[in-house]
This record gives sequence, C-alpha cells and structure tokens, in this order.
Amino acid sequence: MEIIDKEGVKRIKGYHTQEFWISGALANPIICKEINAWLGKGYYFWVEEEFAKYWGEDFKTKNTGSYDIYTGLLDTTNCIDAVFNLDGYYFFRKQIDKVVDKFKNEGIEITLKNVHDFLEENIWKEKGITGIIYDDLPSNNNAKPNRKYSLIKHSEKEHRIFYYHKRIQIVMFNLNNIHNFALHLEEQT
Repeated sequence: MEIIDKEGVKRIKGYHTQEFWISGALANPIICKEINAWLGKGYYFWVEEEFAKYWGEDFKTKNTGSYDIYTGLLDTTNCIDAVFNLDGYYFFRKQIDKVVDKFKNEGIEITLKNVHDFLEENIWKEKGITGIIYDDLPSNNNAKPNRKYSLIKHSEKEHRIFYYHKRIQIVMFNLNNIHNFALHLEEQT
C-alpha cells in the first residue's frame, strides 16, 4: 500500500477496475450503486494491483471480454480506517451494530443496502466521513491455481487454511477526494 502524506493530507494510491470500452478511457471512476456493494454506494478502489486484476477477470469482462485498470490518489484524511487503525475499526463496527439494533427494534429489514444507505444518510455525512478502508480475507481459489494466498494448513488432519493476506478496498463517497485519476492498464483479458 502506497501512502503519501503531504501537508497533512493522507493519500493512498488505488486501483479502479472497469470493463474495457472501445469508446475510450474514462475521465473519472464509475460509481458503484449495486445493492450488494460491501460498503454501499461509492467509488471503489483496490490498494493492490493484483486484486484489481482479479476483479477485472472475474467481474468486468462480461460484454467486451476485457477490462481496464485505472489509478488514482485517494485522499483518505477523513476516511474510516477499519484495517490498520484499531479505533477506526471499532468505530466502524459500532456504527453498524447500532444501525442493526435500530432496524431490529423498528422492524426494518436488515440488508446490506438498507444498512449502508442509512449509514450514508445519517452518520457518515454528519461526521464528515469521506470513505472507508476495509478488508476481507481472500481464500484460495482451486479453479484458479495462480490465486493461492496461503499454503499454511491448521494441522495435517484439518483442511482449514491460515490466510494472512488482506484484500483491501477503499470506497470513496465523493469524487472530489480522488485525484490524478488515469488509465493504468488497458484492455486486459
């Protein structure tokens, strides 16, 4: 992860994956509005090129068979860091737990979209949160042998694996916090 701290502004280089289109390179990242987006509506970036490529291979080749990877400098000064900052992690977790409890008490359906929409409208904006740094552990993909994140077994008898790589994403809620957006790798397959 590349962190650039300049004049008190924390910037992380991020990788944004989109389907390749013959019409040309994007001027800006495309906002994700999918109901199954892990962190709600926003501009998603990976902090490692490797995962941006896998995302392209798995999800961004449906129509044209190829994908592009863009880079951007992400101003993470006002982002929740739920990966490397203990306070950030517990703050993030506490806010989600509060929303889940509220929904339970009020009989509101607890879905990923509902929770993140509520957080965006009622908590993140109010607290000046501009994005979230989040990780989920990858797992070995037997269908794709180049994707082995660990060969460390729990024991000889068990098949559980000790995964120690983090698959870190950053969602930015505001385009103004994304700088120097540019095409990095074009027409990948």
